[in-house]
Amino acid sequence: MATTDIAHMRQRNPGPNAGTLKARVITTKGPSTYTSGGDQRQSFIVGLADMTGAAKAVIYDSAQFQRYQAGQSVVIRNFILRADGSVIVTRNSRTFSTSSIVASDGFASEASGLVHHPEAPFMSLEQAAASPAKTLVSVRGHIVQVSGYSFVFVYK
Repeated sequence: MATTDIAHMRQRNPGPNAGTLKARVITTKGPSTYTSGGDQRQSFIVGLADMTGAAKAVIYDSAQFQRYQAGQSVVIRNFILRADGSVIVTRNSRTFSTSSIVASDGFASEASGLVHHPEAPFMSLEQAAASPAKTLVSVRGHIVQVSGYSFVFVYK
């Protein structure tokens, strides 16, 4: 199977065995611990980029964590492609080091933003209440009053 870049990868249908991807690791985050089926496991998040795009990858195979270091160029085979364009690397995936890949500065900063989300802007409470739905904001202030919740039961 031919190696593809990020732009062509996004044109494929989401699902397992999405092909082979060649990209540069821009930034990393983790490992973070989670629980699955009562077992403690770890995941590792990386930002990938090349000259055609940027993508977020989540590595669930701890044996492959050392292959994903910032500045390394990798080839990933048998990964899972999500509908949002992110890459999932599992135990069945294979990762190889490869010759250096150049990533454009714009896509490198986009990959970094996918992994390390930018801080939400600080706003007043009035501005935050008027902001569109699902907008990330931060508010700053003092607690003036705390009131309890009351439960009301309605019977027919």
